[in-house]
Amino acid sequence: MPVEICCECGKKLRARDESAGKKVRCPACGKSVPVPGARSEAAPAAPARASGKRPRIWVPPATALPSLVAITHEELCLAPIVRSSKIQEAREKLEGGQKPRNVLGFGDTIIPLEAIRAVRMDRKRSMVDVTYKELEGNTEFGGEGGALVKEEAKSAQLSFRDAKAAEDFLKVLHERLGPGWTTWAKQQGRLRAALEPCGGMAVSLVVTLALLLSGKAFDSVWLIGLFGFVVLTFLASLALLVMFMIDPPLMVYLEPGG
Repeated sequence: MPVEICCECGKKLRARDESAGKKVRCPACGKSVPVPGARSEAAPAAPARASGKRPRIWVPPATALPSLVAITHEELCLAPIVRSSKIQEAREKLEGGQKPRNVLGFGDTIIPLEAIRAVRMDRKRSMVDVTYKELEGNTEFGGEGGALVKEEAKSAQLSFRDAKAAEDFLKVLHERLGPGWTTWAKQQGRLRAALEPCGGMAVSLVVTLALLLSGKAFDSVWLIGLFGFVVLTFLASLALLVMFMIDPPLMVYLEPGG
């Protein structure tokens, strides 16, 4: 049926259906007047990307693995990328809407958000542990597409530049996991906090004594390097132990349930 339009001069016009999306000339003033219709309504519509939340990406310290951490609307991606150019390339592709499986490669970890079972953040060391269960096959995970194939949980450790970045990661992950998850914090006891550094010191001492007693600790370059690494590990564990004894770490937990 004819479409009624009004020119800027006040003249009312009637255009045919086939003129929808085109322009007609006003007989009163001679100006071109656009005719609304399916074609013109579709024109301003933005090229649409599939609905979903924009990926969030963090680049941990260069000494830490993984070197890139990303959260899409349905997956947590961990990539041990070394070259900064590759990190930038992966970031651009993920932010451009490409699926992680098409961007990341061998050695990278992609964890469906539905497979995550618990998250723990050590605020003092800016580290996050993610506990998850593996899902079946190589299917596109999401909704009801995956099934658990293993009872034992896996764990991925993430390192961030500082406590603020770790907290930002935890906040975004909480938002993506949904309202069924809750966050709570607990100050770790000194005895519990001492277990890890003491374990590192014990292993370092055993390896150091074994090298010294063998009499070959300085016989080759690689043994000297190993001896130096073990000594540095012992000193780092000792420093961590002292720090934990003075101020035990605050552990923040993200778990399902109210």
